[in-house]
Amino acid sequence: MERNRYRLGDNVIPIRYKLWFEPNASTLRFKGIADITVKVAKPTNEFVLNSKELQITKASVTSRGISSTAAIKLYEKHQRLMLSIPKRIGGECTIHVEFVGMHTDRMAGFYASRYNDGKEQKVMLTTHFEANDARSAFPCFDEPSMKAVYDVSMTIDNALSGISNMPIAEERSIGGGKKLVVFQTTPKMSSYLLYMGVGEFEFVKGNAGKLPVRVITTPGKKQLSALALEYAITIIQMADRYFGIKYPLPKMDLIAVPDFAAGAMENWGAVTFRESYLLGDKEKTSLQGKQHIAETIAHEFTHQWFGDMVTMKWWDDLWLNESFATIKGYEFTDEITKMWKSIDQFYGRRVSGAFDADELMATHPINIEVKSADDANSIFDGISYDKGSTVLYMLEDFVGKKVFKDGLRRYLKRHKYSNATKHDLWRALQEASASNGVKLPIVETIKEWIEEPGYPVISIGKKDGGYALQQKRFLLSGAHAKGRWNIPIVYFDGKKEGRFLMKGKSYFLKSSAEWVKVNYRQTGLFRVIYDSETLEWIGRAIEKGILTNRDAWGIENDLFVMTRSGQYPLKKYLDFVGKYLMDVGYPSASELSGHLNWLHLMLHNTSLSKDVEALSVKFHKHILDRVGWRSRNGDNPENSLLRPIAISALGILGDKETLSESNRIFNAFVDKGKWIPSDIKGPIYGNAVRSGNPKCTDKLLLSLYQKRDLPEDKNKALAALGVAPGESKARKALGISLSKEVRIQDAYILHVMVSSNAEGNGVVWEWTKKNWKRLMDTYDSVTLMMPHFVEDMSFVSDASTLNDIKRFFSKKSNMRDDIKRAVAKTTEKINANIAFMRANIRDK
Repeated sequence: MERNRYRLGDNVIPIRYKLWFEPNASTLRFKGIADITVKVAKPTNEFVLNSKELQITKASVTSRGISSTAAIKLYEKHQRLMLSIPKRIGGECTIHVEFVGMHTDRMAGFYASRYNDGKEQKVMLTTHFEANDARSAFPCFDEPSMKAVYDVSMTIDNALSGISNMPIAEERSIGGGKKLVVFQTTPKMSSYLLYMGVGEFEFVKGNAGKLPVRVITTPGKKQLSALALEYAITIIQMADRYFGIKYPLPKMDLIAVPDFAAGAMENWGAVTFRESYLLGDKEKTSLQGKQHIAETIAHEFTHQWFGDMVTMKWWDDLWLNESFATIKGYEFTDEITKMWKSIDQFYGRRVSGAFDADELMATHPINIEVKSADDANSIFDGISYDKGSTVLYMLEDFVGKKVFKDGLRRYLKRHKYSNATKHDLWRALQEASASNGVKLPIVETIKEWIEEPGYPVISIGKKDGGYALQQKRFLLSGAHAKGRWNIPIVYFDGKKEGRFLMKGKSYFLKSSAEWVKVNYRQTGLFRVIYDSETLEWIGRAIEKGILTNRDAWGIENDLFVMTRSGQYPLKKYLDFVGKYLMDVGYPSASELSGHLNWLHLMLHNTSLSKDVEALSVKFHKHILDRVGWRSRNGDNPENSLLRPIAISALGILGDKETLSESNRIFNAFVDKGKWIPSDIKGPIYGNAVRSGNPKCTDKLLLSLYQKRDLPEDKNKALAALGVAPGESKARKALGISLSKEVRIQDAYILHVMVSSNAEGNGVVWEWTKKNWKRLMDTYDSVTLMMPHFVEDMSFVSDASTLNDIKRFFSKKSNMRDDIKRAVAKTTEKINANIAFMRANIRDK
């Protein structure tokens, strides 16, 4: 088996699966039969499939009407099943396998999700197969390039409903309280996109033209489906128009799953979601919650074309699926209502995430070699989603929206129901560029961005006749590393916009302008350092509204990170903020708030804390005075995004007026049942905890979390438990995170809240060490959740804890493949924290 340890090879290729399952929510065991029609290129008597944690009870291979019983051998380490028959056969044949598996609670494979219907605990059976867990539900050729069609049937209780990728073709009673549900044949697709669900469901139905669209929930939650249904109908029609290819399946289901490790999963025609990513209320869900639901639906619907219809050949191009779905998720949402300014939020969430993910030596290129499907789990990260989507956004701006859309349509039509690579996309974009009369060096421009780690920082100095630009790779540590990119640059000189492609290490921009803003509208993935004179001009341009909030976001973001890395003085950063950025709007105000909060956390109880806190109070009070505590008729949606940021930050800073008003609102909620507006509910809960409000007990917050209410609000109640001041309360909150009262998918929420709490984060590492084995047992690598518990340590800023973290993870028993990169990133960030403290603090 060692010779084929990573890939199955291309000698035996699946054509069709005929699958039958008998799931059982009582015994948590399922039986199944797989009849797989395959094509054998070169005659063989050994058939190797993927299989994981399955008991194989019977197997045979049939060729030309002759069936041969197969010898069964399982290789658990490599997740392989070898079936051997006496004689070699070639051509088309059928592999027959009978098997038994388990419905585990690890949120992967064919698993059990538990919920309470208001009377008793019930179980929903559901699947999640990406990247490599179809093999834990049935023996298969579990590689994305091995596409086949699927005929799925299930034997289930009469009282239950069955869901799969396709509509039901037949449903008939077979006696004994059971029925057989047979689904229509799927299009040709990859194994990881197959879906099966069994349970008591509620359905809310609509139509996108003639296409049936359903939102599916567990009982008692369908009243929270209308919002998602409305967005789904709008977005799928929008995607039809954009891609120029009609959605090819005969139905679209959106399924809310109570226990779900990821945010959502693009199973073709049967998309699954965490409840908080799908369910909401038109009146009660916050604007941010509505946007999050719309963006998630748009992301997964984009995958129906870009990922499902056309799929990467292997996992090293995973980024292409996720990056494209990420940027289109924001762009499609932006079209739903321009007032939401979703593209501005793309900067605050994704572009910022790209910078953060790629400013370390412990990063990786967007395109990285993936040897096995297990390795693929480690690259569902900020590089694949955030950096990749930012690079594609930069490429779209470089070639133009028309050329970009034309290229995508060519790519999809050419590889429909098949597989492709990044090179196929570049080729289609290059063709589209030429056919539109634009000659752009697309492959040459994109190459380093995809194949090399890191991103550039450009330094700009004013010279006679213009501006001198120099590029180098940016690292948070300030260290030097190789790196040179072809950089598409857009600039603004106060009067006009210009463009050029910076190909070399240096470039001279001829200009007589008094100042120039490079990376205008922030379309590029690079940072900029200006000389002092130019920076002052830019500051005044921000203050006067000549530059947009998006440009203000870029300037502040770059200045902060230069300060964070020791390349710009903290005092100068604070002076610039106080002088020019006090009136900025979204997304700049949101990012600046986060940076002031980080400084407050790092500098807490040091000689500089008063300076930072005074500026932060002034900034956030200014926002709150501008937006008010409650929304008003005709309120700008931007206010709904900034309001909770200001209230929360002022609560963290201990502002008495803010804490008093927060407690008044909270007490009215407890005593009189007065509704707290959803956009400020999280800050109100948090500030009640911070101030020690006796009515805001752990018991009350847990009851709010466990209620059958808006998923968005449940998570806000849980998060509030993690902001309690003092180490004893922090330990208690961390203990609650692993109790039966908190779903295992949500435990990380308390961990991250405590770690970012200045008065509690000192206990996080000791608690994590103590509970590490339990965490590893709870969170399988396929959940992608363990890196959270490592990266939360990135707020540490002392050498002794850093050394302890290094010692701990140097032990083989504490390390796992899915956290290796998280450990490297976290230790590098802690080193940067220590360097920052040494550079700025003399009393610590």
